[in-house]
Amino acid sequence: METSAHEFDIGVDGQAVSFSHSELQALRHTADGSAPAVYVLRDQVSILYVGESPNGLVRPMTGLKIGYAQSSAYRWRRDADLRNTRIECLVFGLEPDFKNCRERRALEAEIAVAIRWRTGAWPRKMTEIHFSELLRHGASVVDAQKLIIGELVRRAWIPDSELSQRLTNG
Repeated sequence: METSAHEFDIGVDGQAVSFSHSELQALRHTADGSAPAVYVLRDQVSILYVGESPNGLVRPMTGLKIGYAQSSAYRWRRDADLRNTRIECLVFGLEPDFKNCRERRALEAEIAVAIRWRTGAWPRKMTEIHFSELLRHGASVVDAQKLIIGELVRRAWIPDSELSQRLTNG
């Protein structure tokens, strides 16, 4: 699984100021902008958000950049606690079998739950989670979730506790 790390600065107006619209358009034609992915956003306090994208880094960059009224999923970016702050983003490229939105959403939900188990808190700015009992035990979702949680632990974004490992591994 390919992982890429990015940082964005959120300005006083709640929009990302560290990249331009032309950079966003150029990204659409790169590997980071064409493959299905899940991504995790955090600030210096905690994990903010887990999301899914049919086109890699394009969705989180668009959500952090477009006008406030155009994005209900990213309205939190205008919260007072995020103004003038740096947002870190990890993008996890997925296999082509994750082209299906339902599978990406199931993986997104399982990652959010694993974060909850390990930290004791849901991602701070999550407003909805799409669980899928049918897909959550599928090999592709389980394998991808383990790799992503392992990378979050490796980067010290979440703790590596014995209790959370037992819960994550069943």
